[in-house]
Amino acid sequence: MDFKKLPQTELEVMNLIWSNEETLSTNEVADIITLQKGWKAGTTATLLKRLIKRDFLSAEKRGKQFYYFPKVEEKEYKSLETKEFLKNIHGNSLTSLVSMLHDTKDLLSDEDLEKLDRMIKNRY
Repeated sequence: MDFKKLPQTELEVMNLIWSNEETLSTNEVADIITLQKGWKAGTTATLLKRLIKRDFLSAEKRGKQFYYFPKVEEKEYKSLETKEFLKNIHGNSLTSLVSMLHDTKDLLSDEDLEKLDRMIKNRY
């Protein structure tokens, strides 16, 4: 993986692209982002151009519209982010991460905490 961490705004655009099974046009991305975030269409267009430049997206022109395709898969990016987070925040200690998740109860639902407890009990 030769790509770098995305700024939050670009990650939000990528999450939208990844979450749709159909390819989206510039207008469709802008419309959705405007509804969700209140961003202007020009802001969205700039972010799409940055993502192409960073090699996260490719674009194909169909008529007057560009349609966007992910060049980096969501799972691949999440794997990179998770490894970096585990290394930088928890010193590569899974125990530290799991302990923090367990102790920070307001981050997780009761169902998530129960699943985490079961996972811990089954491992140890």
